[in-house]
Amino acid sequence: MITVLPLKTSALADEPGFSLLARNTAINASGTTQEFCTATGLSKAKVCTGRQTELDRLADLTASERSSLTQNSPEQLSRTYSRLHGQQFLTRSLRKQDLAICPVCWLETGTSDKSQLHLRRNWLPRPIQTCPIHNVALIPLPYADYTSCYDHILRARFERGWLDQLPRYVLPMRQSPFERAAICQIDSDTPMCNWIGDVQIDVVERWCLGLGQFVKMGTGHPADLTREQQRNAINAGFAITEQGASSVFEAVDKALCKHRLRLSKTWLHNWALLSVKPKERSFFRELMRQLCADQGHFCLNSISQKVSVERYVDANIVAIAKAANRHHSWVRMALVRDGLLPEGGNPQQQNLKVQMQKCLAHIQDLVKSLDTTKGAKLLGIGTKGFEALVNDGLLRPIRSTAHKKWRFRREDIEGFSARIQEHVAGNSPTDNADYCSIHQACFAYGCTTPQVIRLILTDQLAGSYQHETEVGISGIRVLRSALVAKLPIFTSEHITPYDLTKQLGLEYAELKQLNKLNLLPCYPTPSGCRRRIRNSVSVIILDQFLGRFQTVRSAASVLQIEESDLQKRINEVGIYPSPDAGGLPVYPASELLSL
Repeated sequence: MITVLPLKTSALADEPGFSLLARNTAINASGTTQEFCTATGLSKAKVCTGRQTELDRLADLTASERSSLTQNSPEQLSRTYSRLHGQQFLTRSLRKQDLAICPVCWLETGTSDKSQLHLRRNWLPRPIQTCPIHNVALIPLPYADYTSCYDHILRARFERGWLDQLPRYVLPMRQSPFERAAICQIDSDTPMCNWIGDVQIDVVERWCLGLGQFVKMGTGHPADLTREQQRNAINAGFAITEQGASSVFEAVDKALCKHRLRLSKTWLHNWALLSVKPKERSFFRELMRQLCADQGHFCLNSISQKVSVERYVDANIVAIAKAANRHHSWVRMALVRDGLLPEGGNPQQQNLKVQMQKCLAHIQDLVKSLDTTKGAKLLGIGTKGFEALVNDGLLRPIRSTAHKKWRFRREDIEGFSARIQEHVAGNSPTDNADYCSIHQACFAYGCTTPQVIRLILTDQLAGSYQHETEVGISGIRVLRSALVAKLPIFTSEHITPYDLTKQLGLEYAELKQLNKLNLLPCYPTPSGCRRRIRNSVSVIILDQFLGRFQTVRSAASVLQIEESDLQKRINEVGIYPSPDAGGLPVYPASELLSL
């Protein structure tokens, strides 16, 4: 094994390990770099992949500086990634030493004699297409034998006369702003764009290529462009990107209007190199998602006169859905059902912005609204009592058919509770036998929750107070004597089905069955009645019904005993429901009242 070279040349400034290896191979008359490595004990593969120990041995063999050789040689981190000057690249995007060359550099070394082609060639990433020394376009060598990428140029199989015609391939080309920024980042570790952070240069190139092509031409795949078109697209995309994220969004929005198209998942993958696993693409992947989510919204609000009504409405529906955290199809359905958008069309209002603001406010009300159960809990009352307040008109639900059941604004419920508290005295920890809760009053005196609430709101129940251990309406205590004195004002010749279920202790379905059997018929309420109800039962018909039949609750009220005690007596005596009632818990009045 050779430890001292007969002829040796040291590394030049910015020279990588392979270039030094190739030049020493040539001056020592070795046929290939592999033969030279075999004779000196070096590993060609390890030198080319930037293995530190192998570069140190090459530096010692050629009397070169170790640190400089290590810094300028690419280090292969894995099959996918390599590192050069502290920058990470995709391995495939680093130019092989003899795949692209500067023709002026070759002419300066004397191309007439192949033995003089011991030139130094820097490692350049694939985005660099111009020689940084001579400002001419790099050209590919006239062969496709990629297996000889790491061999000396003497093995290259040139076309006949290619070296003599080399001056014809000199094409002046100034460095583009993107190339200058890329070389500056490689040499001095200066970021190409401050706002995108530490992103690989080759990934930035792909992003700028897709962005520039989209802004200029709209649809299409960047790979279908010529080399000159790709270069122009990269420069256009970089000019937009280096100005910041707002510039990118504005340029994309203008392109959407210009080309009359929308971004799709195809663009997500073809344009921004978006992938799930590679983390070097994660920044542009997130940026691309934002572009697809917000596409057209910024631009359509700023230059809406250039866009059709349909696109304007679609963009605003997407924005409303995002703000409400709902799917855009649900938002459109709710707006159509509630009459804010016409079905199968677009609004004809001249000021669409005001209409869209109304749509946004309506959807926000629906999203923040409460159902009956939560509304009753907030008010501190049972569900049945809460529904009675709605039926009596004290509480109003949101006018919407987007939900099958009632929805209520929290502000309305809290405001209604505050109105009641204004007419109630301060907190008191004691219970007085002369006072009762609203629930107890409804049970004992046969009144309804809305009736008691109306008396409180009109200051007709003096002395009412709030029990400090209970929250909401359930904690209000009213004076029994004052309530009994005011109840006659609610008497009427007609009773609602809802009140009737409370008085008889029956379910609404059972009441409907009695109506079908014509035992307790329900008729439309006369127009002169004070109660705002659609159907009702006459008091005369109810008295006739109670003369023949009794329920457990109605009989317990007459006998002034508890319902549970009356039910025990019924079971002991063996009284059965009347067969005329169709199996409902309705008993003959004579038998039940005799207990």
